[in-house]
Amino acid sequence: MKVRPNRFSVTRGLLRMSWNKKNLYNLASRNFYPDLARRTLFQQMWQAKKEIRAYHGGNITERQFVSTWQSEPLPVYGDTFKPAQGEENTRGRRKLPPMQALTFAPLERRLDVALFRSTFAPSVYAARQMVSHGKVMVNGKKCKQPSYLLKDGDMYTVAPTAIAMLSTRSATPASEEADSEAKAEPTPDEALLIEKVGKKMGQSGPAPLKFTPRPFQAPWMFIPEYLEVNFNTCSGVFVRSPMVKPGKCEIPSPFPPEVHGLAHEYYSKRV
Repeated sequence: MKVRPNRFSVTRGLLRMSWNKKNLYNLASRNFYPDLARRTLFQQMWQAKKEIRAYHGGNITERQFVSTWQSEPLPVYGDTFKPAQGEENTRGRRKLPPMQALTFAPLERRLDVALFRSTFAPSVYAARQMVSHGKVMVNGKKCKQPSYLLKDGDMYTVAPTAIAMLSTRSATPASEEADSEAKAEPTPDEALLIEKVGKKMGQSGPAPLKFTPRPFQAPWMFIPEYLEVNFNTCSGVFVRSPMVKPGKCEIPSPFPPEVHGLAHEYYSKRV
C-alpha cells in the first residue's frame, strides 16, 4: 500500500489552504521566498510550479489542474497607460496591475475553494468532503460535485450542522452574554431561509447552534472581494471573477506575482 505523504510536513514546508497549526507554522516561518538567482530558469520555474501547485491546486490532480488553467497569454496593461496632456511620463514609477496573479483565477470558481474562502470549512479538503456528503446546495439544488464551477451570481448554501465552528454544546453564561452582544439576531426572512435549508438537508428541527472559534482560525478570517457571504443564513454568492488593480490582487495568495509568472511560463511550455 502506497503511503501518502503528509500534506502539512514541516520538512517540506509547502503551504496549503488549511487552518492546520503546522500549515500556519510553515506560513509564519516563510518570511521571504527562497532566493533563486543562482538557479537555472527551469529550476526557478519548477520551484514556482511546486509552490503554486501545492497551495492553489493541492486538492486536485495534475490533469485537473492543467485543464482549468488558461493557456492564453495574460493581458499586459503597461502599454495602455499614456500620460495626460501636460503630465510627464511616469510610466517607470507607476505601479502596474500584477496580471501574473490571475494565472490560476479559474480555480477560485470551484465550489470547494469558494467554501474555504467563505470560512465555512477549515480546509479545502474538509470543504471537498462537505460537498461530497451532500451538505451544500447551489441555487437551491443539492450539489455533490466539489469541482463544480460557480458562475457569476450563483448562490451556495451550507447546512449549519456541517460547519465546524457551529456546535450544539452548551456555553457558559459569560460566553452566552458575549455571543448575544457580538452576534446579531437573524431577520424573519433569514430565519425562514434557515428553516427551509434545514428541512432540505434532512435536519429534524431548528436546534440552537453556538459559534465556537477553532484554534489558529484568526489569520484566515477574511472574505475576498469577489464573494458575498451571509453568516446568518450560512450562504454565499459568487459575485464576479477576481480582478487585479495597480499593486493589488483580489486572489488570496502567499506568493508574490513573480512566482505566479514563473508557474505560468512553466505550464505554457507544456500545454
